[in-house]
Amino acid sequence: MSENDDTQPTQFPAVVRETDGRWKGSGNPAGRKPSFTRRDLIRADISEEEIKTIRDSVKEKALAGDVRAGIALLELYYAKPKPVAAPVVLSDLPEGATLTQLGVALVAALLKGEVPTDQGSNVLMGLGSLARVTEIDELKARIKALEDARRPHAALGRI
Repeated sequence: MSENDDTQPTQFPAVVRETDGRWKGSGNPAGRKPSFTRRDLIRADISEEEIKTIRDSVKEKALAGDVRAGIALLELYYAKPKPVAAPVVLSDLPEGATLTQLGVALVAALLKGEVPTDQGSNVLMGLGSLARVTEIDELKARIKALEDARRPHAALGRI
Protein backbone atom coordinates (compact mmCIF):
# COMPACT_ATOMS: atom_id res chain seq x y z
CA MET A 1 0.00 0.00 0.00
CA SER A 2 1.19 3.52 -0.73
CA GLU A 3 1.09 6.51 1.60
CA ASN A 4 -1.86 8.08 -0.26
CA ASP A 5 -3.89 4.87 -0.33
CA ASP A 6 -6.66 5.21 2.31
CA THR A 7 -8.12 1.75 1.77
CA GLN A 8 -7.17 -0.79 4.38
CA PRO A 9 -8.23 -4.42 4.42
CA THR A 10 -10.82 -5.10 7.09
CA GLN A 11 -11.77 -8.35 8.72
CA PHE A 12 -15.45 -7.46 9.13
CA PRO A 13 -17.91 -5.89 6.71
CA ALA A 14 -18.39 -2.16 7.04
CA VAL A 15 -21.05 -1.04 9.51
CA VAL A 16 -22.80 2.11 8.34
CA ARG A 17 -25.50 4.39 9.67
CA GLU A 18 -29.03 4.41 8.34
CA THR A 19 -30.72 7.65 7.26
CA ASP A 20 -32.35 8.09 10.69
CA GLY A 21 -28.94 7.91 12.43
CA ARG A 22 -29.17 4.35 13.77
CA TRP A 23 -26.40 1.91 13.06
CA LYS A 24 -27.11 -0.60 10.32
CA GLY A 25 -25.86 -4.07 11.02
CA SER A 26 -24.52 -5.75 14.10
CA GLY A 27 -22.00 -4.07 16.36
CA ASN A 28 -20.47 -7.48 16.85
CA PRO A 29 -20.85 -9.38 13.57
CA ALA A 30 -18.63 -12.23 14.74
CA GLY A 31 -20.56 -12.56 18.01
CA ARG A 32 -22.84 -15.31 19.25
CA LYS A 33 -25.72 -16.09 16.93
CA PRO A 34 -29.24 -16.17 18.39
CA SER A 35 -30.49 -19.67 19.08
CA PHE A 36 -33.91 -21.22 19.35
CA THR A 37 -35.16 -23.01 22.43
CA ARG A 38 -37.24 -26.17 22.30
CA ARG A 39 -40.31 -24.08 23.04
CA ASP A 40 -39.58 -21.87 20.00
CA LEU A 41 -39.19 -24.95 17.78
CA ILE A 42 -42.48 -26.43 19.03
CA ARG A 43 -44.30 -23.12 18.51
CA ALA A 44 -42.96 -22.93 14.97
CA ASP A 45 -44.17 -26.49 14.31
CA ILE A 46 -47.75 -26.16 15.64
CA SER A 47 -50.34 -23.99 13.92
CA GLU A 48 -52.98 -21.89 15.68
CA GLU A 49 -55.69 -24.26 14.47
CA GLU A 50 -53.86 -27.24 15.96
CA ILE A 51 -53.50 -25.42 19.28
CA LYS A 52 -57.26 -24.77 19.34
CA THR A 53 -57.94 -28.44 18.56
CA ILE A 54 -55.67 -29.60 21.41
CA ARG A 55 -57.26 -27.11 23.80
CA ASP A 56 -60.76 -28.26 22.89
CA SER A 57 -59.75 -31.91 23.29
CA VAL A 58 -58.31 -31.29 26.75
CA LYS A 59 -61.44 -29.34 27.69
CA GLU A 60 -63.71 -32.21 26.59
CA LYS A 61 -61.68 -34.74 28.60
CA ALA A 62 -61.76 -32.48 31.67
CA LEU A 63 -65.53 -32.07 31.45
CA ALA A 64 -65.85 -35.86 31.07
CA GLY A 65 -64.10 -36.33 34.41
CA ASP A 66 -60.41 -36.71 33.53
CA VAL A 67 -58.68 -35.16 36.55
CA ARG A 68 -55.29 -34.70 34.83
CA ALA A 69 -56.92 -32.91 31.92
CA GLY A 70 -58.79 -30.69 34.37
CA ILE A 71 -55.58 -29.79 36.20
CA ALA A 72 -53.81 -29.08 32.89
CA LEU A 73 -56.67 -26.86 31.76
CA LEU A 74 -56.81 -24.94 35.04
CA GLU A 75 -53.04 -24.42 35.07
CA LEU A 76 -53.26 -23.13 31.51
CA TYR A 77 -55.92 -20.52 32.24
CA TYR A 78 -55.31 -19.67 35.89
CA ALA A 79 -51.88 -18.91 37.29
CA LYS A 80 -50.89 -20.47 40.57
CA PRO A 81 -51.05 -17.91 43.37
CA LYS A 82 -47.68 -16.81 44.67
CA PRO A 83 -46.97 -17.70 48.27
CA VAL A 84 -47.36 -14.82 50.69
CA ALA A 85 -45.25 -14.76 53.83
CA ALA A 86 -46.64 -13.71 57.18
CA PRO A 87 -45.80 -10.15 58.21
CA VAL A 88 -42.76 -9.56 60.42
CA VAL A 89 -43.85 -8.63 63.96
CA LEU A 90 -41.29 -7.39 66.48
CA SER A 91 -43.27 -7.16 69.69
CA ASP A 92 -40.58 -6.15 72.23
CA LEU A 93 -39.85 -2.73 70.75
CA PRO A 94 -40.38 0.54 72.61
CA GLU A 95 -42.50 3.23 71.00
CA GLY A 96 -40.37 5.36 68.67
CA ALA A 97 -37.49 2.85 68.52
CA THR A 98 -34.34 3.94 66.70
CA LEU A 99 -33.09 2.26 63.55
CA THR A 100 -30.36 0.61 65.59
CA GLN A 101 -32.90 -0.83 68.03
CA LEU A 102 -35.00 -2.08 65.12
CA GLY A 103 -31.96 -3.75 63.54
CA VAL A 104 -30.90 -5.41 66.81
CA ALA A 105 -34.44 -6.67 67.45
CA LEU A 106 -34.69 -8.03 63.92
CA VAL A 107 -31.37 -9.88 64.15
CA ALA A 108 -32.44 -11.33 67.52
CA ALA A 109 -35.73 -12.52 65.97
CA LEU A 110 -33.78 -14.05 63.08
CA LEU A 111 -31.50 -15.91 65.47
CA LYS A 112 -34.48 -17.24 67.44
CA GLY A 113 -36.13 -18.43 64.21
CA GLU A 114 -39.14 -16.14 64.65
CA VAL A 115 -38.57 -14.48 61.27
CA PRO A 116 -37.73 -16.32 58.01
CA THR A 117 -34.23 -15.51 56.76
CA ASP A 118 -35.37 -14.18 53.39
CA GLN A 119 -37.81 -11.79 55.02
CA GLY A 120 -35.27 -10.74 57.64
CA SER A 121 -32.71 -10.05 54.93
CA ASN A 122 -35.18 -7.91 52.98
CA VAL A 123 -36.20 -5.96 56.08
CA LEU A 124 -32.55 -5.38 57.05
CA MET A 125 -31.81 -4.06 53.54
CA GLY A 126 -34.81 -1.76 53.86
CA LEU A 127 -33.55 -0.51 57.24
CA GLY A 128 -30.14 0.16 55.68
CA SER A 129 -31.74 2.20 52.89
CA LEU A 130 -33.85 4.09 55.41
CA ALA A 131 -30.73 4.82 57.48
CA ARG A 132 -28.98 6.30 54.43
CA VAL A 133 -31.99 8.49 53.58
CA THR A 134 -32.25 9.64 57.21
CA GLU A 135 -28.53 10.41 57.27
CA ILE A 136 -28.82 12.53 54.12
CA ASP A 137 -31.76 14.45 55.59
CA GLU A 138 -29.83 15.09 58.81
CA LEU A 139 -26.75 16.25 56.88
CA LYS A 140 -28.88 18.63 54.81
CA ALA A 141 -30.38 20.09 58.00
CA ARG A 142 -26.91 20.52 59.57
CA ILE A 143 -25.52 22.21 56.45
CA LYS A 144 -28.51 24.55 56.30
CA ALA A 145 -28.08 25.43 59.98
CA LEU A 146 -24.38 26.18 59.43
CA GLU A 147 -25.15 28.33 56.37
CA ASP A 148 -27.91 30.20 58.23
CA ALA A 149 -25.62 30.81 61.20
CA ARG A 150 -22.93 32.21 58.90
CA ARG A 151 -25.18 34.59 56.89
CA PRO A 152 -25.53 37.42 59.48
CA HIS A 153 -21.73 37.62 59.82
CA ALA A 154 -21.27 37.86 56.05
CA ALA A 155 -23.54 40.93 55.99
CA LEU A 156 -21.23 42.65 58.49
CA GLY A 157 -18.17 41.94 56.37
CA ARG A 158 -16.94 39.02 58.48
CA ILE A 159 -16.57 35.64 56.91
